[in-house]
Formats: sequence, structure tokens, C-alpha cells
Amino acid sequence: MILESIRHKPGALIGVLILYFSVGIVLFLLDVTRPLFTVLTPWSLLLSFAAVLIFQGEWSLKIAAAFLVVFAATLVIEIIGVNTGVLFGSYEYGPAFGPRILHTPVLIGLNWLILIYCSAAIVNHHLSHNISRALAGSLLMVGYDLILEYVAPIMNMWSWDTPYPGIRNFLMWFVVALLMHLIFQWFGIRVQNKPARYLFVIQLLFFCVIAISSLLNK
Repeated sequence: MILESIRHKPGALIGVLILYFSVGIVLFLLDVTRPLFTVLTPWSLLLSFAAVLIFQGEWSLKIAAAFLVVFAATLVIEIIGVNTGVLFGSYEYGPAFGPRILHTPVLIGLNWLILIYCSAAIVNHHLSHNISRALAGSLLMVGYDLILEYVAPIMNMWSWDTPYPGIRNFLMWFVVALLMHLIFQWFGIRVQNKPARYLFVIQLLFFCVIAISSLLNK
């Protein structure tokens, strides 16, 4: 009964997400609270995704399988990428994402899953053709990554051996995102989730504010 009541109030959750990430910006901008911000980063991923999943219309073994495949596949891809440098380029993870396996945080697979799910929610809301959805969702994620790559070292998420990653990283982001969107489609997952659409935009704006703040303080 409680979940059913919450599902009818997507606007309330969107408001909570805006407030939550606004507090995160304050924690990051203040030197005294920045260590707390780093500790909270993995929990922010978990809580945000758990919150939007309340508005997932249906649940089935097929949906669970799609989630598991995307999580596991992207985690393996990241393990290969960070240990070899052949996929995205040469990079290493910082402490912000928590526990690691083979130098790769386990939660990075969840991060990919969140972005695939939320970008799918956006393109499914506006487009009807499967291929156009997959392409548009992948391009959305590349645009997101253009900002994320600038702030990731600032937030102790990961860092590169160069000031900013090369074109190979963004090409691979597009390829991996496209494959994951196609996996969602192969499983027949049609995400219709209003808070998920807003979560993508809120997170992107969150990173933009941090990027602008960093540029102003240089």
C-alpha cells in the first residue's frame, strides 16, 4: 500500500532528488565537508537508483536478467579497460566508488546500469523506433560523459594519464552504451519512468555546477 501511494507521486521524488543533489553540491564546495561527500558518493548511487526503481511499472525475471547482464557486462568491460588501457585509454580509479575487484570498483557496473536505464527512459518517452532509441540513448550518454570526464578527477572517481581523455574514450562509451541499449531492447525492456528521466538531467546539472565551480576557482 505504501509503495502504491508513492508511485502516484513522482513529482515528490523528483523534488527530493533535486534537494538531495543540491545538498551534495554544498558538501562538495565546502572544504570542511568534502571528505564526507567522497564517502557518500557510492551511497548516492544506490539510493538514487533504488528511489527511481519504485516507479518501474512492472517487474519480471526478464527485467532482472537484463539488469544483471548490463551490470556484469559493463563491470567486465571496465576491468579489462582499467587493467589493459586498450579500450578507453589509460586511467585508474580513485576511492570515491568504494570497494574494488581487480582495480575496478564494483559499483561502476551499477553506474553504467543507472545511466542506461535513465537514458532509455528519456529516449523511450520521445522516440518510437528501436534503432533511433538505441542511437539517441547512446549519444545522450556520450554527452553526459563529456562533462563527467572533466569532474571525475576532481571528485576522486577516476583519473587519466592526460588532463582529459582522448577521442577513443568517447567512441568506446558510445559503443558500450549502444550495446547495452540493444541488450535492453533484446530483453524487451521498455523503460517508462518519469523520475528516471529527471535523475539523468539532475545528475548532469550536478556535474555541470561542479565543473563550473572548478573553472571559476582556477
